[in-house]
Amino acid sequence: MAAPPPTRDRTGTLSSNPAFQGDSILFHGYKIPTEVRKMVPYLTSLKVEKFKKLLEVVQHSLENYEVDQDILCSLRDKNISEESVLQIFSGLHKIMKATLRQTLTSIKQENYKAELLSYKIPENFVNEIMVNVFKSHTRVETGVLSNRIRLPGLQSLKWRVDVTISTSSLNRVLVPTVFMEVKTSDGSIKSFEVPLSRFNELEYDVAYVLKEMEDLEKRNILKIED
Repeated sequence: MAAPPPTRDRTGTLSSNPAFQGDSILFHGYKIPTEVRKMVPYLTSLKVEKFKKLLEVVQHSLENYEVDQDILCSLRDKNISEESVLQIFSGLHKIMKATLRQTLTSIKQENYKAELLSYKIPENFVNEIMVNVFKSHTRVETGVLSNRIRLPGLQSLKWRVDVTISTSSLNRVLVPTVFMEVKTSDGSIKSFEVPLSRFNELEYDVAYVLKEMEDLEKRNILKIED
């Protein structure tokens, strides 16, 4: 009989903890990330209210690419040091960022919860993470997409065919060229000419890529089943 798949404990080594069975949803490999592993011991002295505040700071940092240092500093007291706050923030940020890579439809809540419990995170904190994930995932994802660095997009494209009748050295040429004008989302306008032979190559390459994409989508390995 095959042994059950191994799971990971807070030391980062393999264990036989039955709380989580199966492949990791968040992280690859057999070890918990250092940030998450170091966070766990500090959770024992943390109250739920402060844990919620830290989740809010993590969510804000993912949406806006900046950390609210004032809130982090305000969470320090006689029971929790600045080091503890920073370690918990780093661990939560690692978990939430990894979660954001997944789509909500691909995450099964029971498996997600079991994996977090296998990290030795207390169940009441796991429940708070799940509430935050499944309520704010779409908003955080939208914020990340709106703040990402990207190239300008295509806004409009105009074209026409010109025929060169003659040049200073030749009386009769009759060479067609495609004149193109591109306007991008940042407001810039680019104009250029493409020889008909080059335009035909471009047309062929685009058709080839579209055909390859269509064939790729038909492969069973890319079909997602519930």
